Amino acid sequence: MDNLGAIASRWATMLATSTTLAAWCDEKYGSELTIFLGLNLKKPPTEDDCPCVVVLPESTQMTDETWPNDATISILWSVSNSETEEDDDGVQVMTGLVESEEFGREIWDVIYTDTTVTPQTVSFELDPAGSFPQFPGSMEITVKYK
Repeated sequence: MDNLGAIASRWATMLATSTTLAAWCDEKYGSELTIFLGLNLKKPPTEDDCPCVVVLPESTQMTDETWPNDATISILWSVSNSETEEDDDGVQVMTGLVESEEFGREIWDVIYTDTTVTPQTVSFELDPAGSFPQFPGSMEITVKYK
């Protein structure tokens, strides 16, 4: 039987061993991906840790009436890139913002391959102004598990 911690740990391992994510990080940043299972708010990941992913087991609902169980896990990520590119219409586009969304979708593609759980809801969010030149994003994923 699965539990909240086991799912979060499995996802952290899936992300850490993903050749797709490793290639993406190498291509975009020339560096390796840093994975955290849990978060120390007194010492959060820094720009030097980017690109990075944090896996946070958040909550689970288990009752006799609820089978399979629900679990909510948050995935946080951050990239660091202060460059801008001008698009065809003359708009200055923050490269880090574009890359953060792309990175989040790459992360989801890895998580979605976990066939031991069934995704119920996924909330995807970017924080483009919060930590410049870092561009963090997050997903809150609720799954059904046995």
